Amino acid sequence: MPADLDELFAALGSYTDRVPVGPPELARRRGQRRTRRRLAASALAVMLVIGSVVVIATRFQRPDLPPTPTTPTPSAAPVRFTELQPLGAGVDMELGGYGMAAVVGDRAYVGARTVDGRLHVNAIDLRTGDPLWSTVDLGSFGDWNGLLAGPQAVVVIGEHDDGTIPDHVLMVLDPDTGAKRWETGFDDLDIQWYDIGAVLPSRTSVRALDWRTGAELWRIPVPDTNPEPAFLQNFSTADAATAPAMLRVGLDPTDHRFFMVEPSGRLHRYDAATGLEQEVVPDAGPAVATREGLLINYRLVDDQLFSTNDDRTEAYRYDLRNPAGLVRIYTATGQDRIDSVTACGPERACVITRSSGPSDKLNLVDLSSGRILWQVEINYAEYAVAAGDWIITERGNLVEATTGRRFDQRSTVFGGWVTPSAVLIFTADTEDPARMPQTVVGVSTLDGSSVTLGQIGPIAGLCAWSTTVLVCPTLQAFRAWRFAT
Repeated sequence: MPADLDELFAALGSYTDRVPVGPPELARRRGQRRTRRRLAASALAVMLVIGSVVVIATRFQRPDLPPTPTTPTPSAAPVRFTELQPLGAGVDMELGGYGMAAVVGDRAYVGARTVDGRLHVNAIDLRTGDPLWSTVDLGSFGDWNGLLAGPQAVVVIGEHDDGTIPDHVLMVLDPDTGAKRWETGFDDLDIQWYDIGAVLPSRTSVRALDWRTGAELWRIPVPDTNPEPAFLQNFSTADAATAPAMLRVGLDPTDHRFFMVEPSGRLHRYDAATGLEQEVVPDAGPAVATREGLLINYRLVDDQLFSTNDDRTEAYRYDLRNPAGLVRIYTATGQDRIDSVTACGPERACVITRSSGPSDKLNLVDLSSGRILWQVEINYAEYAVAAGDWIITERGNLVEATTGRRFDQRSTVFGGWVTPSAVLIFTADTEDPARMPQTVVGVSTLDGSSVTLGQIGPIAGLCAWSTTVLVCPTLQAFRAWRFAT
């Protein structure tokens, strides 16, 4: 991932320009030297913001083709918000840039590059707020590229940034002890998460590595195309009983379908457990022109493959459950260009468009008719996801799906689901957000009511939370707060 943190946090949809990380011109110059990796970083960043808190172990084995998903209906039980209450000792860590937290069950895994250039990782017990381990020192790195966590492992991505080859290193830790199990070069910056292991695509091949040992389970070649193929795993909004997630999107690690899309629109489905090809769909997406770089036109949500054409003026859907060919679902108007397309409820899609203006636009599209139900201005965002009659972006823009009415404040910078019936929203001083505390607000999606929970920060990176406890990085430490009972 490029060390251009402006781009990283734009892709993450997080605190883009509010994290004090040193001279930005140095980061920009390093990023400009890595044109190809910039696109890979954007894809990985989306994985970080979604996957880092939502890779979950499901309670059942999914069949080869899952049932048609439904949008989660908000629970009838409201979240009982309370004022923010500090919990436990947290983890002291003097940050040299941004920090990240990822919640899995009753643990929060935290990591950051410190002021002296060391990459540190720890875990917080969400029952007490105290550390679970002694801090793990993974060595000296010029930068780092995030933390992912699941029941199988904790993954940390370091970047040497000094001419070392490979430049990026993927390190796999034991989630119970923090001990490093293995590491591998990771310059292609692409990972798919399964229970059997990590699937790592590259320019020439895809390999699967065992979570515990790092042993190679299988390897398959990658077609030599320009742009390079896209590799996908299905994100799901279907199971309202999954662990809480910022965007209410989950990965089922036991769903072993692994997808590759070529620039021609040809879709390949593989078994992630064996690497064997299981299906080929000739025209699952629009063909794109020959060019250098990565194919980044695709997202797979709720078994629906969404894509855009080369100039990002048209959006398409290919339904994996009920294949009926490639269907155009949206056409941009004027100077608008499509930034992302995701599922937003039964037979609905959220299309985020961008133009030269200061705001993005969120469009809710009825997939059966192609009609735009409403359009509303939002902050810059990469993802929008629905739960019941509500839609939220990773920037905390909360919209009532039936009317298109926004419920968040204009100073909102981040947010996500607590349960399908409640969200957390963070607001910041727009004049100097990097040095000012942020206000945490709890919102009920049962009636639209909100309550101010308190202030924390300044926040230096990505927070994560369970249904009752919030964990955030500050410049000196990761701290935990109870926000609900």
